[in-house]
Amino acid sequence: MHCQPEIDDWLTAIIECRQALLNTCRYRFEAHPGPGSHSGWSGTGEGTATPEQDATGTVVRLHETGTFIDNAGHQSITRNVFRFTHAAERISLHHERRGPLHPVWLFDLVADPLNARRLVTDTPHLCGDDRYSAALTLQRGHMQLDWHIQGPRKNEYLRYYYRTA
Repeated sequence: MHCQPEIDDWLTAIIECRQALLNTCRYRFEAHPGPGSHSGWSGTGEGTATPEQDATGTVVRLHETGTFIDNAGHQSITRNVFRFTHAAERISLHHERRGPLHPVWLFDLVADPLNARRLVTDTPHLCGDDRYSAALTLQRGHMQLDWHIQGPRKNEYLRYYYRTA
């Protein structure tokens, strides 16, 4: 039987997530296709993650620069900017692939009712026929962000580890 966390517990998780983002220095991720995936996208990536907080203190941008090596050994440069916008009871995640003036909303993370150290997708992001969802777990020394992308040709699992200083 699970006990539901108190409201202060998940508010604390959102506050701790913000603090962890501000102290993030490196990232590593693993990509694995699931059954039925046609992408073949499988491998590992890693690099630096540089946080930037806006003047209001509610937005943290995480600038990622690194490399991805697929299972065949091919290497490619990766660059991402993820925008985490903190509100009282949620964190909105955007991808700034079109720049800071045109961020692409991915999903909102809200408290997991069964785990006070975890935030989960409120409503999955739809991109065409694909659904994006995620769970963010706060752990000692890092955050883990597990993504799942499902669609007619996709069944992808990404696991990000954000190491904090």
